[in-house]
Amino acid sequence: MEEKGVFFGLSLQPNMSYSTKLSDDLVITKCVIDPNASSSDTSRLFIRSKGTEAPICQLDGENNTWASLSIPLYHKTEISFRVAGSCPIHISGYYNIMKAEESSPILSTTRFDLGGVQTASFS
Repeated sequence: MEEKGVFFGLSLQPNMSYSTKLSDDLVITKCVIDPNASSSDTSRLFIRSKGTEAPICQLDGENNTWASLSIPLYHKTEISFRVAGSCPIHISGYYNIMKAEESSPILSTTRFDLGGVQTASFS
């Protein structure tokens, strides 16, 4: 089996959540506060899985504008991300896609479809 890394990126708006069931392993490597954030803006990124929600990071527009992460999430896991605060947070990472060595070297563009649902959340 050959492992291929494919870029992942997602912008999360405040008071919105994004939920999906992963079809491949995913590693979250970085989160960045929106570049248009003012020095007084603060936002916190949360992840929910298996009924438990946990904060990943808290960013602000002045001192903590980004965070380096290494969070592995495994295929078939249902996850949700949400942002609490005053401005968007952008997250990035990569999918670990397992391919058989005899398979076609062309990467399917369907892997870029996150298959998730973005919903309003005001709690």
